[in-house]
Amino acid sequence: MYFSFRQDPVGSSYFALRTPLPVAAVVKAAREAVLAVDPGIPLFDVTTQSQVRSQAFSQERLFALLCGALAVLAVLLSCIGLHGLMAYNVTRRRGEIGVRMALGATRRKICCLVLREALLLGGFGVAIGIPVALAVSQLIKNQLYGVATTDPATWTLAVITLLGFAILAAWIPALRAARVEPMEALRNE
Repeated sequence: MYFSFRQDPVGSSYFALRTPLPVAAVVKAAREAVLAVDPGIPLFDVTTQSQVRSQAFSQERLFALLCGALAVLAVLLSCIGLHGLMAYNVTRRRGEIGVRMALGATRRKICCLVLREALLLGGFGVAIGIPVALAVSQLIKNQLYGVATTDPATWTLAVITLLGFAILAAWIPALRAARVEPMEALRNE
């Protein structure tokens, strides 16, 4: 459909072409066709549909990128905090760990003890965080494209990721707890 450039009240007109040919070949043919009809009509700002779609969602993409960056920063800070807490607990419980090892606890059991405590803390965080996240997700549901606010796969992946980071944050303190020498820990008590 062709409307004269002079008939458009906004001051610009658009037309779309669908073709399996490369864009460069179509642009040249379109310019020649428009020039054949009226040499005074300017043809500029030729874009593809994917470029138009990309420009239309650029603000949403930036918002998602910033939210993702803040989420990564929040997870990193929580891992650092949990690591510090677990390292402090291992240092504070050094005597208890020494007694446990003196009574026959293996290094693996001591390591599991520390990791279990980290998983418990992570589980409490998940138990508190899920209802809060469900409430907040209603505020941003119009920003989500292609995923529901109650998507089970997304929630499951988030829980597994958070618990995995809890284990990762407690891994070094757990290894340090497993290397406690019973006699030295008891001597310091």
